[in-house]
Amino acid sequence: MNDPLLLRRQVILVIDDDDATCEALASILGDEEYLVVTARTGVEGLEIMRTAPIDVAIVDLMMPEMDGWGFVAAVREDPSLAGTPVLVMTAHGDRVLATAPVASGYFKKPIVLDRLLQVLHRTLTLRPPANDVATKRTSGTMPAMSLRPPRVPQLASGDDEK
Repeated sequence: MNDPLLLRRQVILVIDDDDATCEALASILGDEEYLVVTARTGVEGLEIMRTAPIDVAIVDLMMPEMDGWGFVAAVREDPSLAGTPVLVMTAHGDRVLATAPVASGYFKKPIVLDRLLQVLHRTLTLRPPANDVATKRTSGTMPAMSLRPPRVPQLASGDDEK
């Protein structure tokens, strides 16, 4: 018998106000068999996360209305979303990332595809699918998610590989 949770594609939410970045990540991640949902603002991303099971969110830091930091803080403050991994991306480098609220990982633009996929695969294999988490959380069989900061892997641009 086929378990529908095992057949469900993992869902990635990409939040960036740059259409080209959203389209590129949606195409690349779609080729990797992920289902990709995009949002142009942090507010729109939160609305999506509150209505659909999201396995991981990838958010740009510099956006109008609600920036990536505001998005990460809102996710971590909402008990129903706090366990969702959030990867942040920025073109502004380590100084900006050093002040980051709790994120599951971060990387610099331009994105190094192999590193993005490596962190994404690792992040997704460390947690059950979003449908499974939501089911266990509402049925009372899963303890509340810890809000302790996870170990934060870094993805750097290709410049540091020289």
